[in-house]
Amino acid sequence: NVYCVLCDETNAVAEQITNLASRGYPNIMYLYDTETYSGYQKLTGYKRGLSMNGIAYNPKLVAQFSEDEQHPVFDQVYEHAKGLIERNVPISALPAADDILAIAAQKAFVEAGIRIPAIGFNNTSVSLCSTPALSTIDIFMETMCETAINLLLRVLRGEPAAPKIVLSSCLIERDSFRLDNRYS
Repeated sequence: NVYCVLCDETNAVAEQITNLASRGYPNIMYLYDTETYSGYQKLTGYKRGLSMNGIAYNPKLVAQFSEDEQHPVFDQVYEHAKGLIERNVPISALPAADDILAIAAQKAFVEAGIRIPAIGFNNTSVSLCSTPALSTIDIFMETMCETAINLLLRVLRGEPAAPKIVLSSCLIERDSFRLDNRYS
């Protein structure tokens, strides 16, 4: 048997796209870095969120990045965002599949004097270190780990166990995006 504990990342991202769209942000950029199950779920959530809000998918607003020794992903995202700004590509909001991606792009926008909502993913400690502090989706990693351990213990004891446990997430509002449109 196969057992898993995961976060509903598809709905987490789709909900944030809805939050942005309902507040008048139609040109929503999306940045991601991995082609994993998690990465696929988040990208699906982005596309679903756009569709649910009547926004056409624009591949020019989506970018994938890969880490390599000569080109750290932070630098790649930062340069990509600077290029979009220089070409006057209309971008009204910036969700990303990971906090570090959102922070790198946010840095380019802040340096250019452009203030747009930014939302990361995973609620890592670096989200607190950016200026402005990054709003982020918390997937409750500690809860996921605890749930996985308890699930494994049930399986090892021969007790009934759910094969799949899906946990929800929560938007942690900080200075880069607030649902009430307030910015610090």
